[in-house]
Amino acid sequence: DGTNYSWSVSPTSGGAAVVPSSGKFVSFTANPSASTLYIITVASAGLTGTCTVIVNMPPPPNPSGLSVSHSCGSGNLPTITFNWTNSPSTDIGWWLDINKAAWTGDSAPSPWIAVYRAPGHSSFTWDSTKPLLDSAGNTLLPENGRRYWWRVQAQSDTTGLYSAHVYPVNTTTPPGVFFDTL
Repeated sequence: DGTNYSWSVSPTSGGAAVVPSSGKFVSFTANPSASTLYIITVASAGLTGTCTVIVNMPPPPNPSGLSVSHSCGSGNLPTITFNWTNSPSTDIGWWLDINKAAWTGDSAPSPWIAVYRAPGHSSFTWDSTKPLLDSAGNTLLPENGRRYWWRVQAQSDTTGLYSAHVYPVNTTTPPGVFFDTL
C-alpha cells in the first residue's frame, strides 16, 4: 500500500544484518499458524527483500447499523433483507450467519447458514430464488412463520483477521434479537 514502516533488525551471528530498518511496505503473507506472524516484503533504497517479522495487526472494526426487513415475496414465500453499515476500508468483506435457533456462542448452536459478501457490499437479500446451504450441508429457503437469529462479522481480505460477531441490536453478546417471518 506504499505506507512507510520501520523496524529494528538484529545482526546475524558473525555479521551485520542485511535487512534495511525502514522502507515501503510492498506485500505480506500471513502464517496460518499465528495471526500476527507475517512474511513482509519491503523495498528500500532500490532493494527489495523478504523477512519474517511479528506485526501486531488490529482486527477489522466491528460491523454496525444492523437491521433486517422482510416481506411476502414470490409464491407467498418470505423475502428477507439483511443490512449493515459498510466499512470505509476497501478490503473488508462480511460474513452473514443465519440460524433457526438462538446463538449461545461463536460456534453454537449448529447448524447455521453462512454467506460471504465481498468488500463494498452492505446487504444480502434471501428469497426463494437463493437457496443457501447450512453448515450441515442442508439446502434451505426462507420459511413462513419461522423465527430467525442472525449476526455479521467483518473479515479483512488483506490480513485474514476477523472482527467480533455482532448480533442485532449492535451487540457482541449472543443471542441478539430474533425476527419472525410472516
